[in-house]
Amino acid sequence: MSVSELRAPRGLLTPARSAELIRTELEAGNTDVAIRVMTEMAGRLQLAADDDLSELRSAPSTTGRPEWDTFLATVVLWDLRKRGLDAPSWTDRPPLVWEWFVGYEQSTETGWREVVRSETPAEFLGCGILIREKSLGIR
Repeated sequence: MSVSELRAPRGLLTPARSAELIRTELEAGNTDVAIRVMTEMAGRLQLAADDDLSELRSAPSTTGRPEWDTFLATVVLWDLRKRGLDAPSWTDRPPLVWEWFVGYEQSTETGWREVVRSETPAEFLGCGILIREKSLGIR
């Protein structure tokens, strides 16, 4: 799937479909597109009405990488907690063994990690994922 196919919102981008797309992009070496899929899923999830969230109950297949599986689960957990809704059990994932600085793995800019950490939602920090809340979409 290309980035252009993701541009126009067309309803909920489910975790199951997101996992498939992310796995395909990671296998092709397209980490930047995989990040775009994840942030697009987060944005569309934030726009969805509570009544449209039934597809979140089913666990998606693996992305093929544990950090991406945790990232996907945490996006769903984060959104549902913000709504005051219970998250499905599949979103309960152990924290990563290392801290993952999403999209900036090679960054050497002094202080940037601390800036991002200060803007990362608690759910992501608890899983060892650093990503700015504003990178996750709409709200």
